[in-house]
Amino acid sequence: MTHSAEATTRVKVTEYKVSEPTVHTYGDTGIVIGLWKGIVIVDDHSAEVAVRFTDTFVRRDNRWWAVASQMTHASEEDAAP
Repeated sequence: MTHSAEATTRVKVTEYKVSEPTVHTYGDTGIVIGLWKGIVIVDDHSAEVAVRFTDTFVRRDNRWWAVASQMTHASEEDAAP
């Protein structure tokens, strides 16, 4: 089993919310940044997660395609409810 396949079978997202979205476009490239908070279950253990994300998209054939994604643990201040 590949690492990505293992992650999709072991990690379940039970709820989430995206906030503070910001979108920048540069021609056929788009960048979306924001704060992702959610509850995940890994091997029957539940955890609250808060991450800052940056997603990169490229427009091809009049469709936007996700080409890269990066997440960083959010600060404790950002993670607060």
